[in-house]
Amino acid sequence: MDSEHLFLALQNTLVPIGLFAMIVLLIWLSSRHKQAKARARAELNKHFLGKFTSGQDLTEFLGKRFYDSAEKALQRISQMP
Repeated sequence: MDSEHLFLALQNTLVPIGLFAMIVLLIWLSSRHKQAKARARAELNKHFLGKFTSGQDLTEFLGKRFYDSAEKALQRISQMP
């Protein structure tokens, strides 16, 4: 009978602790994933911005991309029935 009480006591103690540990682990893993995504995004932005020698080059590039995409969108709209 004593071993059954000991088992129940351990079960009643370890199950909530295990559940709490699992929740903490999931939150920690989610946090690490977000940090890794942020680091990768920052590295990509750094690499992208390193391609331009000045702010004017970047502005011209982004302006050209916006103009090209806007022009294509207007062409598609004008071709709609």
